[in-house]
Amino acid sequence: MVRKFLASYSSNGKSDTLTLRLFDLLNKRQKALSNKDCAMELFGKDEMNRIRVLKSRLKHKLIDALVTDIVVSNIEMDEDSKTAIILKKKLIQCHLLYFSKKGNTKLISSYLNEIIAKAAEQELYSVLIEAYHLKKLYEGFRKGMDCYDELDQLHHKAINQYTAFTAIVNDYYKVLLKYRLSPGKKEITSFLHAATKRATKNVLISESNIGAYYLNILRYALCIEKHELEAAVAIMENQIVLLNNSKAAYRKDRLGASYDYLCQSNIKLGKYTDAAEYAAKGKTCFKKGELNYSVAEELEFRSYLYGGNISQAEKLIKNMRKTYKDKMDAHRLSTHKFFLANLYFIKKDFSRCKRLLSENDYEFKKNRTGWEFNLRVLYIMCLIEQQKNDEAYDKYYNLNRLITRYKDAGEQLNPRNNLILQLLKRWLSHGGNKSLAKMKQSGLLEKISQNKNRWDPLGSEIIDFHDWFKNQL
Repeated sequence: MVRKFLASYSSNGKSDTLTLRLFDLLNKRQKALSNKDCAMELFGKDEMNRIRVLKSRLKHKLIDALVTDIVVSNIEMDEDSKTAIILKKKLIQCHLLYFSKKGNTKLISSYLNEIIAKAAEQELYSVLIEAYHLKKLYEGFRKGMDCYDELDQLHHKAINQYTAFTAIVNDYYKVLLKYRLSPGKKEITSFLHAATKRATKNVLISESNIGAYYLNILRYALCIEKHELEAAVAIMENQIVLLNNSKAAYRKDRLGASYDYLCQSNIKLGKYTDAAEYAAKGKTCFKKGELNYSVAEELEFRSYLYGGNISQAEKLIKNMRKTYKDKMDAHRLSTHKFFLANLYFIKKDFSRCKRLLSENDYEFKKNRTGWEFNLRVLYIMCLIEQQKNDEAYDKYYNLNRLITRYKDAGEQLNPRNNLILQLLKRWLSHGGNKSLAKMKQSGLLEKISQNKNRWDPLGSEIIDFHDWFKNQL
């Protein structure tokens, strides 16, 4: 596409211009060529000034090529970004019209009206601000004070909307950054509460549906932190209505993410049938095989697994492993294999589960202490189910050595995993004697059932250890 664009610059009807030849020369090389090498290839002699001029010309033509409507329309980009680029180009064209058609304000005004209408519809406030600024200069100044004041008020309203909208987006991204720092629950709840309060005010100022979309995410996150799951579901149901009724806010990926949030909340509520339906809807919003589609499938798998639809869960996870074999990173592929191992455990196929867990190609890059820990715990659970307590104790000893390496690297287990470790220790130290273990472990079982230590069905512990352990007693 870029080559065709460059070829169109030829004045003699041929596509072998020097600029095009330079593009072909640079495009086919793996390494950058020096100016001297380029000159020798194109001119047969060392003409440094000439090659510098030619490279500068190529650079500007490439920029032109990249912002043509046909290029903007064909690259993968969300619609508001495409519209923003096209409208900003039209603003430049308004400037050019002003100087080339001096005095023809009717044409410029008509063009600006078109830009303003589209920018307002898509909530592109930066474009709206510039368009009103130009309209004040090219139209308001000529028509008189009343017209100028009216346009000035609209201009300032757009500025206020942009300021408020930017503040909402800033709060959203600051919350994401805050989560990366893994703060305590009290700290993140306080941060979310303040961000939500500010965003609520700014949505009213901006009158923005996109701002309302971000506000709903903040409100949803706050409900999750406070464990108000029914309220979280209601927020996301409203979010879907908002997206489907707003041209500015609607994006297919936003709709898909909202269905994912609904699925997550319903999994936490134990409503697995509803969760599976939301996950299936979420998948329709993404391209098959891409990361977001995979995330929706992972949620769908959990919904089936926890809901007891084992055959559907098995069919799904096996298909996922086949589909993403050469498309996903090692961490995600490792989690998929671990999902399948957990499914075999639920089916009481402990031998197959252990074989899968014994494979040495697991590569967990995120939450390593969670995934690796739970992988090894699942292996120990298999041995306990098979009444191989001596072997289970050996694996427990190896797990402790792994935890020591974590500590040496500055990594810590979360409180729940520490409790799991203590429960296993007491169980195995008594050789699986149920009555003695039950007497010794009553305090630990109470601790692990507390809200702050509750099982997270969306985490790396696929099977609720507490629930499984109680059944052993």
